[in-house]
Amino acid sequence: MIVALGALRALALAVGALLLSAAFAPAATLHVSHSGSDASACSAVAPCDSFERAYEVARPGDVVRVAGGTYDGLSLSDVPAKSSSERVVFEPALGASVQAGNLTIRNTDNVEFRDMRVATWDVIDGSEHVVLRNITVLNETSGGFMSGVSDVQVIGGEIGNIDPGDGIHFNNQYGRSTNIVIDGLYMHDLNRTRDTSAHNDGMQTGDVDGLTIRNSTITNSGTQGIFLNPYNGGVTNNVVVENNFLGSAHLGYNILNVRGVNNVVVRNNSFQGGDFYIGPEAVNVDVYNNILASSSSSDCATLAGNADAFSHNLSTSSCGSAANHTRVANLSSQYASASSNPSSAFDLHLKPGAAAIGKALDGQTPSADIDGQARDAAPDAGADELGGGPPRTPAGQPPAPPSGGSATSALPAHLVGAWSFDESSGRRVLDGSGNGNHGTISGARRVRGRHGGGLRFDGAGDMVTVADASSLDLARQLTLEAWVRPAAVRSMWRTVVVKERSRQLAYGLYAGSRSGRPSGHVNAGRDIGVLGRKRIATGRWTHLASTWDSKRLRLFVNGKRVAGGKVARKGRTSRRPLRFGGNRLWREWFKGTIDEIRIYDRALTPAQIRTDRAAAVGAASSAGSVAGPKPGKRGKARQRKHKTRWLR
Repeated sequence: MIVALGALRALALAVGALLLSAAFAPAATLHVSHSGSDASACSAVAPCDSFERAYEVARPGDVVRVAGGTYDGLSLSDVPAKSSSERVVFEPALGASVQAGNLTIRNTDNVEFRDMRVATWDVIDGSEHVVLRNITVLNETSGGFMSGVSDVQVIGGEIGNIDPGDGIHFNNQYGRSTNIVIDGLYMHDLNRTRDTSAHNDGMQTGDVDGLTIRNSTITNSGTQGIFLNPYNGGVTNNVVVENNFLGSAHLGYNILNVRGVNNVVVRNNSFQGGDFYIGPEAVNVDVYNNILASSSSSDCATLAGNADAFSHNLSTSSCGSAANHTRVANLSSQYASASSNPSSAFDLHLKPGAAAIGKALDGQTPSADIDGQARDAAPDAGADELGGGPPRTPAGQPPAPPSGGSATSALPAHLVGAWSFDESSGRRVLDGSGNGNHGTISGARRVRGRHGGGLRFDGAGDMVTVADASSLDLARQLTLEAWVRPAAVRSMWRTVVVKERSRQLAYGLYAGSRSGRPSGHVNAGRDIGVLGRKRIATGRWTHLASTWDSKRLRLFVNGKRVAGGKVARKGRTSRRPLRFGGNRLWREWFKGTIDEIRIYDRALTPAQIRTDRAAAVGAASSAGSVAGPKPGKRGKARQRKHKTRWLR
């Protein structure tokens, strides 16, 4: 019996060792060749014949080397998913050149194709976590196609001399596509000589939710360049267009046409020769730091009028009432080469002394330029940072994340306070931003929150006090965010966040007001507020946010903008405390639970607010009991004595 048990123990250890070695085995290199066989092991001496066979044999993280030559097509269709998110990578064998017909990835996950030339490419029908890196399509009838896919990246590569189809087309033949990134693509010369009636676009977004187009060059791009307009019941939502060189749509209309879309950020693009248009039907479109070298006065005024935010752009003419706008008579002369004839001559890097140097709004600037060079402390407008350095940690906000993406919320450089209320005990609440803006509880009780712990306020004097600090002086931009679960709103002011001044506030966020509706406030000489459309529900969690960018004050409920108006004055600061759940200026007590408060010294985009809404602040360490300030004067909440100027 003892011998048998010893043998079983030895066998178990041996099996465990084999499983452990398999789990941590290094990535393998497999091989595909015209001369291979799918009965083979996909090794260097016995290569596979098909890509599907190589994918089936491969483990997550393996590399498949493809022998040089021309293949009829490259196809992965309905291949069983891997057990890990690591991608299987297909790339040419060392020193080889691979050309193929159509590259089709259908209902297949976690795969990457690199450095190949194909006739067209299709990523369709449920595929997820796909990368096309340096894939070239030239002299074909169409470029790329996506439908019903998620988390697809097109990195580098070229699509050119397409006739008469689109460069990249999105539709809902197989469903909606989500979380798509186009990064570093060169797209050029779309024509329609084969069909003069064709409407061909560089990119046509029939149905996509979450699209980022960045660091790309697009010129001579057919009827429209980037056409953000859904059709056939689709949507086009949550789009970022940044750091691109944008030339002409030489066969028709606009290099960028923003129509029936929701939540778009257009920033730090260099335009030349093609119109940029925003339709009145577009919702939540923010435009920052672009060089509009060919926009007329009327075109620019239309852009500024139809955008929700339009600031720190340059054009050759006046631009209506645009904020922080720079007018330069001949912007094209400040580019290295504004000509798109031929497309290879097109180069919108800045010349020394260009007017765009130092003109960007830092808080809305990508951390690096189109070439991956870091932007400096006074970033340039447009896609190029003249004399930029190595990539750095972003000084401004990250781009608006596509829906379902993995982008983080705004970086700690602009996060001045973050309170998770996750401490296990005590009266102290810790600031997770790194700025030391810790607070002290007066009366509120620790309960379950939206994420982890929260604080319940009784509506009769409970509050949290954070001492004044220079990091909380938000005179030019701000974002206030919180999750709230009110037990009552009624027609009473219900404080979520207030920075007090003498007999007035500096800024604030309320779950309820005199009308019972939520509101956001900034003091720009007086209390100016924006008011929600309706009361928020009691007994349910609601995410509230308010932003101000020195031009417009906005209010968001559950990530959607519900109110906004112009506030184009400098904000007032104070030496008084920051309060949560109540204040000592007036008896404005919140009744219910508050969680996940964040304060930024920058105005976040709608997409960034939604990213914060989906993510917890992060667990704070436990704090012991400490002495705190005296509770507020208790009693029934009353109406304010001062006046708020409401923006309509």
